[in-house]
Parts: sequence; structure tokens; C-alpha cells
Amino acid sequence: MTFLHLLPVLSGCSSIDAPDNLESLVVFGFVHVTDDEAYGRTFDEGVRPLLDEHAEALDVGMKVDALSAEDLSAAGIEDPDEQSIIGVSAANHYRADVLGLAEVLTRPDLQNVYEMTVGYDVLNESDRGCFLDQTCELYTQEAVRINELGFFGTSSQTFTKHFRWIETEEGEQVLLLRTLSPEPVDVSRDIFKIHQQYDFSLFTPHDGGTRRLENFWVDADVIGMDVPDTFALDQAVKAMKNTRDELDEIVMGPLPEDED
Repeated sequence: MTFLHLLPVLSGCSSIDAPDNLESLVVFGFVHVTDDEAYGRTFDEGVRPLLDEHAEALDVGMKVDALSAEDLSAAGIEDPDEQSIIGVSAANHYRADVLGLAEVLTRPDLQNVYEMTVGYDVLNESDRGCFLDQTCELYTQEAVRINELGFFGTSSQTFTKHFRWIETEEGEQVLLLRTLSPEPVDVSRDIFKIHQQYDFSLFTPHDGGTRRLENFWVDADVIGMDVPDTFALDQAVKAMKNTRDELDEIVMGPLPEDED
């Protein structure tokens, strides 16, 4: 992994080198989700001030560093493709708190949460109850999700999710979420090809709710149409706001009509 402007950050008794710019720091966070907690704490401490600095760009979607084969290998992907995968980052504020979001995001019936999801099957998982009562730091879930994509038909995607609690120096619990999907997504219409995709989120308490920094990397093609390379990323940024509303409604209930 190539990092520019390395910044040494003390965490406990060890010194961890992490980037000091948001574009590279999110890649650092993605790679180290399941590593020692010191990496997660270093990422959280480094990224929080950058969220305010880049608030305007993150509201509409901000380009971040691509994932390299070295990054993917470090995250546990075997024999990754050598092609770098472009990425985007966005931030959203949720009414729900971090624990409430963790409870919904780890549910085995996400077809009842997301409008576009019509099927969700958990293939394997670790101890969810232990994770939600914060006795366990890590929860892993392997699942298959079927989505309705409108014009592009339906998709079936197999992936592995890693959820990780990180305790800050102030005793606050923040949540990391990483999704690994290195195999092609089965899309019913051949016009749209998703070769691989990855995401990584940080959930932190903020203004009575939660601020989520969400990062998305995708290797995809739209066959026979003149669309920009960032088409799939642009769609992902739009979907992030829909996801926020759906999760908030599950945890908190619908907004009063005058606030909708």
C-alpha cells in the first residue's frame, strides 16, 4: 500500500504510521478492520477532524484513493486482480444512535429493512448477541443478498461483512463495518457487469445521533452505453442517502410530517 504524507500516531505503547489525508486514510481503515484495536483507534482519531474539513465534498461524494491489489491482499482477499479499484466517500447524519444501527445492520432479515432488497440469506455468522452486548469486539457475517435494480434487472451478491467495535480514549464506542465482495455479482441483464465491490464505514456518535462516513469501491461496466467510469460510484452515493432514511425509520420510526 502506498501512503502519502505519513503521520506517526501514538496508540498505547506502539507507534502506528497512518496517512494524514482523508483520501488515503480511508484505505488504511479498510485494510485494518480486523487487526489490533490500535489501528481502528488510530483511524478514528485521524479521520474525525477531516470530516468537518471536507464536509461540503462529503455531502455530494468525494473521490478517494483506489484500492490496490496489495490493499486487498492485506484485507484478506486471496489472489486479487492487479487492477486498482476506484472509490468514493460520503458522509450522512442519522437520527439513530450507533448501537441501534448496529442492531439493524446485523439482522438476518434485511429484506424487511431495505426497499430494494428482496432476498437475504445468512450463510455463516459468528456470535451476534455477544457483539451487540459489546462483549465481543468482532462480528462476521457471510450472506447472499438479492436486490431489485430497476432498469438493470436483479442482482445476486455473495459477500463477507466484518463489524468491529472500537473504544476511543474517551470511552466512546464507535463502529467499523467492512464488506468484501471479490467475486462477480450475478446481474440478470447482461448490460451491467459488477466484477467486484467493497465498502467500509465508520459510525460515530454525533449531534444526538450518528455520523456515518461511508466509502465505496467498485469495478463495474455498463455494456453498450456511454457512461462515465464513475457511474456505479455515483449511483452508490445516491443510494447512501436512501439507506440512511430506511435505517432511521426502522430504528426511530418515521419523521413527523412537518420534518419529512
